[in-house]
This record gives sequence, C-alpha cells and structure tokens, in this order.
Amino acid sequence: MIISGGYASSDGDSATTATGNSVTISGGVIGGNIHGGYAYGADGDVTATGNRVMISGGTVTGDVYDGFTEVGGAGVTNTAMNNTVTIEGTPTFTPTTGLYGGGYASDAPMLGRG
Repeated sequence: MIISGGYASSDGDSATTATGNSVTISGGVIGGNIHGGYAYGADGDVTATGNRVMISGGTVTGDVYDGFTEVGGAGVTNTAMNNTVTIEGTPTFTPTTGLYGGGYASDAPMLGRG
C-alpha cells in the first residue's frame, strides 16, 4: 500500500512533474509507504518539487518520502527539490521506517536535494 498526496506518470518521452502535493497523518496505523508527491516517467525528465508530508500522530511502519521520483529509461534526469517532512506531536515509527526529506530520486542521476 502507498499513500500519496499526488501521483504523476508518463509512459512516453514527455516530462512528468508532481508539484505542491501534501499528505497529513494525525492518527491510525499506516502500514505502507507515504509519498507527499510521486512522479514516474518512462523516458522523459521527472520532477518532484514543493511536496509535503506532515505527521503528528499514529504509527508509521513504512518509509516516508516527501517527494519521490522514479524513471524507467536511461539518460533521464530526476529532480527532487524543496520537499519537506514535518514531524510534530508523538507519532510512532518502527525501527525499519526510513524518513527521506528533501526528495528521493531512484534509478537515474538526481539533481538537487533540499
């Protein structure tokens, strides 16, 4: 299971962008990963910017990504910038939970974090 504030996908060579999305968790048990914004591109440049995850309660057992990009082709540029994870209150995280702030880019060279 993935909880995502926004999801953008392209199967062609056009650019894909997930911008300005957010997820707020204030209680319950979240058993999967959380993405503020998720962008996937097969052959075009992929960008995740200005996405947010806010956690103030509950239990999180998966990983937390504020902005997440993934590409399927070679020679594609990943950009993940200006994304944030905010933790307030007393949420619970398992020992295997990963917190990725600033953005996370997989499968290709990445531009920017922060």
